[in-house]
Amino acid sequence: EIFRDEEDEDLLYGTGGSGLSKLERDALIGQGIDLQSRGQLGEAIDCYEKAIKGGLNIAAAHFTIGLLYLETGRTDDAKQSLMLAAKDAAYREAVETALA
Repeated sequence: EIFRDEEDEDLLYGTGGSGLSKLERDALIGQGIDLQSRGQLGEAIDCYEKAIKGGLNIAAAHFTIGLLYLETGRTDDAKQSLMLAAKDAAYREAVETALA
């Protein structure tokens, strides 16, 4: 799973103190992916932002929204999100390429 959380199963329906449940965050990510695939980048960004603000803190989400920010000209936001993604070694090379 690309957007897999490290949460325990008992938190599936709870918020875990993050504001949104895992199911709510997953729904937002699914909606964001759908909107992105249809070229509705602004709306996709809104979904990813809500999921991240709701407690989703994984490299894949930061990387994806970083690329969307780049594509929509939000360079400062892109750099911030991509640097968060780069904390995960699996994304470092891709982040360097995106920022080059």
